Amino acid sequence: LSGAVGYLVVESFLGVLLFAAAGAVAPTLVLRWLRRRRMKKLESQLVEGVHTLAAGVRAGLNIVQSIELVARDGPVPLRQEFAHLLREYEYGVPLEEAMDGAARRIGSGDFRLLFSALQTHRERGGDLGETLDRIAASIREIQRLESRVEALTAEGRVTARVLAAFPAIVLGILYLIDAAPVELLFTDTLGKVILTAIVVLNVLSFLWIRRIVAIDI
Repeated sequence: LSGAVGYLVVESFLGVLLFAAAGAVAPTLVLRWLRRRRMKKLESQLVEGVHTLAAGVRAGLNIVQSIELVARDGPVPLRQEFAHLLREYEYGVPLEEAMDGAARRIGSGDFRLLFSALQTHRERGGDLGETLDRIAASIREIQRLESRVEALTAEGRVTARVLAAFPAIVLGILYLIDAAPVELLFTDTLGKVILTAIVVLNVLSFLWIRRIVAIDI
């Protein structure tokens, strides 16, 4: 469908390719952006959720009842994930398996740390309230370091965006100066090949720079 739209708009094979590629890639990019935004929100709420678990334990609740506390009173989307975990447990899934499933579903290292520590505590015992306090402190420190790394690599990410937009800006300026040569890139066969190569190389360079500055703690 996006390829047909491309043909109707520019009436060229290159337009079909570009619009078809955009139609194939855009939904994935949007979903990835939404997932990343939700992940950041979950991780920002996790320390508060761990403190709620610790408060529940110190009030005499067991771990399942403390999870119910977060699932009932926690902020969205944190309470949604804990409610999902709790539903699996209520349907007969062992708590350890439910926590493993939640860690895989969320895909966050901070959540894996929390659930791994809870499983270790269930096996070895100890003061759960103190354990949760240490987990909250560890997660807070990890998030502080991640924020520091993100600030240090911000320049690289901006550079990637500027370099990605630069060819289109230059092409627009050249079109305003002299439109005829620029139009050859969209009408002439050799021009289409050159334009396709520019787009491919530009995308590869953008992804390469993003990969360089993507530091995982």
